Amino acid sequence: MSKLLIDRGNTRLKWQLVDGLTILDKGSIRNNDSFDAALSGYQIADLDGIWVSNVTSDHFESDLLAWSKKRELGVKKVHFVKSNQQAYGVINAYQQPERLGVDRWLAMIAARELFPGLLCVVDCGTACTLDVIDSSGQHQGGYIVPGLSMMSESLLSNTEKIKIDQPISEVFLGKNTSEAVSLGIRKSLLGFIQQAVNDLVEQYREPVSLVITGGDGALISKGLSMESIFIPELIFKGLSRYAGIKE
Repeated sequence: MSKLLIDRGNTRLKWQLVDGLTILDKGSIRNNDSFDAALSGYQIADLDGIWVSNVTSDHFESDLLAWSKKRELGVKKVHFVKSNQQAYGVINAYQQPERLGVDRWLAMIAARELFPGLLCVVDCGTACTLDVIDSSGQHQGGYIVPGLSMMSESLLSNTEKIKIDQPISEVFLGKNTSEAVSLGIRKSLLGFIQQAVNDLVEQYREPVSLVITGGDGALISKGLSMESIFIPELIFKGLSRYAGIKE
């Protein structure tokens, strides 16, 4: 039977309908759009279950449970994944494991499944998170900084005349205010990631696999002056493990 995987992020809700390793369908909507309408084409009652990563409010969870019950799936088949102290080869560094964002947790689990050795996992979304896992699977901790959109919004909210459009990606230096701001924001995030990786190499004296995901991950991965591996839907690979799916 098919399973529905849902990733509720800070700005968007994404989903995959899967049957084993086969993705039958997938989609994405903004958080303020109706997931009822977006998922209305699926035979929800026939699902084996729903597995959810949610970093927003508890209201979403109660709404999803009510929605699932109304469609005769039953609340026992809706699984809200939480960060654990230990799972699938990864040991949580937080003293209160559940306080680690579940999106970070799932990304680390997926990365550990795919790559051995010292890992640096970067999720470039609304916020940019960076987590380190050593070769034994121990999460060492990480960083959280504003992502590209959050930096832009912060700058715009504190200035009156700056307007930001999308810059041409090949531009080296901005020739107008919009390009200068957008490129400067991107450079600051690239510099943060590269410095963090350099610090890891110096600290651990071993190679680091840099794994990047998230909505802005492709742009950031392309701009780095070091090798990186871009995996756009890493969180879904982590959700798949909790749903009992393994490659």
